[in-house]
Formats: sequence, C-alpha cells, structure tokens
Amino acid sequence: MVSFTLGITLFLLSYLSGHLPAITGWQAAVFSHVALFDHMNDFARGLVDTRHVVFYVSLTFLFLFLTLRVVEARRWK
Repeated sequence: MVSFTLGITLFLLSYLSGHLPAITGWQAAVFSHVALFDHMNDFARGLVDTRHVVFYVSLTFLFLFLTLRVVEARRWK
C-alpha cells in the first residue's frame, strides 16, 4: 500500500506540474524535477539522457534500501 500511495503521489505531482502554471519558486522546481511524464517523454522519443537514468536508478535504490530496512525490522521483532 505504501508503494502504491507513493506511486500515485509522484503521478499527481507530475500532473500538477503540468497543469498549475501559477506555481513559482522552489515549489515549481521540485514539481518539475519529480515530474514522471517529463522523464518518460524523452525515453519514449528514443533519447537516453543520463539525468533521467540517474533519477530512475536513484529511486530504485531508495526503495530497495527502504524495503531492506522494513524486512530487517520485521526480522528482529
């Protein structure tokens, strides 16, 4: 459920970044950085940009690390 919630949250953040142009400042920078559509559009066009690859690899390692912590915590209970 946590993964589903985080996935929906990232999807909604990318949706908000495209549909709320009135947001300025650091919020706009955060929304544009985590916008999944922007990262995937380049891949869909055949462009492999290292920024997008690093973004997805970082997310993968973050969630693998969090999964490892949860499994270790359950093992010691």
